[in-house]
Amino acid sequence: MADQLPAKSLDMIGLYCPAPLFKTREGIDSIKVGEVLEVIADDPAAEEDITRFVKRTGHELVKFENNEGVLLCPPFVISHSNLTLPWVEYIK
Repeated sequence: MADQLPAKSLDMIGLYCPAPLFKTREGIDSIKVGEVLEVIADDPAAEEDITRFVKRTGHELVKFENNEGVLLCPPFVISHSNLTLPWVEYIK
């Protein structure tokens, strides 16, 4: 799955919290289960925010790259999962 081409790519260079998280959520919602979303962000908070979002919503962080505090492009590759957690609806 790591070699799968992204169905959508989000360039959020220059955007700061909470924009990268909100746009990542919208991006995941706009792709099909099994497809991959590529997220490019340079906000220092994006690493924690997006990895936490992926874990809490049951998606899969396929790839993450961070080189000594510098997020590489693309830093996040997320696979849309069909896993439904009972409480996920409450955070939408």
